[in-house]
Amino acid sequence: MVFKKILINNKNELLKYKRYILELFNNCFQQEMDEELWNWAYIDNPNGSPIVSLYFDDEKLVGHYAVIPINLILNGDEIKAALSMTTMVDSAYRRYGVFVSQAEDVYQKANELGYDLVYGFPNKKSAPGFKKRLQWVLDGNSYVAKLNKNDLLRLNEEKESCIRFNITKEESLNWRLSKPNQKYNKYQNNILKNHGDDFDIVFYNNDSIGLDMDASYNILISTNLDMFTDKKQFEYIFGYRLFNTALDGVTFKKDLIMSDVF
Repeated sequence: MVFKKILINNKNELLKYKRYILELFNNCFQQEMDEELWNWAYIDNPNGSPIVSLYFDDEKLVGHYAVIPINLILNGDEIKAALSMTTMVDSAYRRYGVFVSQAEDVYQKANELGYDLVYGFPNKKSAPGFKKRLQWVLDGNSYVAKLNKNDLLRLNEEKESCIRFNITKEESLNWRLSKPNQKYNKYQNNILKNHGDDFDIVFYNNDSIGLDMDASYNILISTNLDMFTDKKQFEYIFGYRLFNTALDGVTFKKDLIMSDVF
């Protein structure tokens, strides 16, 4: 099947296709996409323009793959990273290799633009495809656990020489913490979000001072994996693909703030 392929790296150009994207989301997930959330991720993002691949069959949008720029840091140096999100293929077109073809289109463009890597949190269903067809490196051992303050004190500190979310760039951090329908709080150098009677620790800075001893905290576990398996809530797979080969062997400090979900 021959598709009309459009690759976009301009916010104003992307806005022209907004209604098609929202319609495809509704068709794929049987629910409306929050327009405010879409604007936040794709248009209001101060880190740059997204890269979006759109495949049309005549006038019908049947495939969408996109990455948005996220500001990460390694040893004080900014890493040009892209977060993979909102992958969608119309159910009638899922046997034509649309997902893989679109992703490769986007990655080629990202490489040309000097991106160092793309990363994301694929679900269990899509993770094998990212690994087998898109050459992602997956960490399938990561999970979210519900811990108390004493548990947090037992977490080992992450190595300094690892890629992490850049909380020092004010404009980028303010944007991330302005995600619609969410409310974040800073405690010392940690960033938390209310989640019912618990808290999600979206960024943990190995500092539990000021945290409530009686509260429960949901945190992404990617080190000390065996220590908290009895408190595991769900798996949360992390993966990435490098474009900058100088980063081979790099490690990541994985925090929920790196995701578009939390």
